[in-house]
Amino acid sequence: MTYTLEDIPAKLFFKINETGELGLLSDEEISEEKLYELWNPILDHYQRCSGSTKKDNELDMYKKIQSLSCRLTFIKNAVTQLKNERDLDLESLLKGKGYRLSEKTFYQDLDRIDSLSDTIIMKIEKHSNSLNEKKGVNRHKLTFEEIMIGYLSILGFGFKDANTITLLEYLALESQVKNKVKSHGKG
Repeated sequence: MTYTLEDIPAKLFFKINETGELGLLSDEEISEEKLYELWNPILDHYQRCSGSTKKDNELDMYKKIQSLSCRLTFIKNAVTQLKNERDLDLESLLKGKGYRLSEKTFYQDLDRIDSLSDTIIMKIEKHSNSLNEKKGVNRHKLTFEEIMIGYLSILGFGFKDANTITLLEYLALESQVKNKVKSHGKG
């Protein structure tokens, strides 16, 4: 079998992307030139859909990590404070960040905001892993399975075997997670 954009398992895509082993694209004997012809459109599509390029510089990564970390700290502290004591200024700040707070469901809204803020941790991990890869640091890297479980959990889907998810399905799930996060003011 020879994989194309339509049927390459996402897990295999990430393995090839990390290792450069283009031979994994096919169990048939194919020339290296043909493997590149198969691989380049797959990689181009992934980079277009995910906005991923290898040109991110270190300073931008540090800024993203710091910004996300500050945002997470602010949200966690704000939620904790508001659970203990109402503060209109703090509520306005959260609403200004795109979060919804209503009088009827105030405490449930705070729980939802607190839960959604955990997606920031995934973003911080993703950027930290990327930065550490550039620096050659070997920290715990989220596995494909951990990322998929996180995505499926955020979307409220049940279990799906990570080995059977195609790249196109993965990109669709990633897009849905981003949209859900944005719709809750986390974009």
